[in-house]
Amino acid sequence: MKKYIRNYFKFHNIGEWEFLDCRICHKVAQDLHHLHIKGMGGRKTFSINGKEYDIDDPINLIPLCREHHSQAHAGKWTKQELLDLNDKN
Repeated sequence: MKKYIRNYFKFHNIGEWEFLDCRICHKVAQDLHHLHIKGMGGRKTFSINGKEYDIDDPINLIPLCREHHSQAHAGKWTKQELLDLNDKN
């Protein structure tokens, strides 16, 4: 399991055996999508209100099913829409 996935589970006090639900459709999530993307250069940080965060920080991740993860990368969902969905859960 990738380190950022382990950190997400730990941050949200979720056991590794538990299922995450897609924040859009509530089906089982297969992926954790980076809200602030890493990009081709492998960006390491992002900032919110002047504070720097690691790109793999759990606040930068949203669980999505494979279909909605693909749609997020295709631009169907704006970053703000995904941030709003993540804040509701």
